[in-house]
Amino acid sequence: MFFEKEIKSLKKSFKLFLYTIKNKNRFKADSEKIKKRLNICRGSSNEEKCEKIDDSKNFLFIKKDKCSVCGCYLKIKTKLDFEQCPLNKW
Repeated sequence: MFFEKEIKSLKKSFKLFLYTIKNKNRFKADSEKIKKRLNICRGSSNEEKCEKIDDSKNFLFIKKDKCSVCGCYLKIKTKLDFEQCPLNKW
């Protein structure tokens, strides 16, 4: 299936997101930690963008913004306190 990898990755991210909500956000990282993680992945004024981030657009022309190593979406993965970068960048 053409979108099999996309669907699998989205399911994983969504399950983690629901798990966090179910547990009353106790697994949510604080805002500074989230910002720091996103800056490492996306690049900031003093850091280069991670070469493993897929920011191309999908079939709906929406920016993917996900890690090509683990397949997780950055907006969800960076918010979960217990998550780690598969490249050990954070």
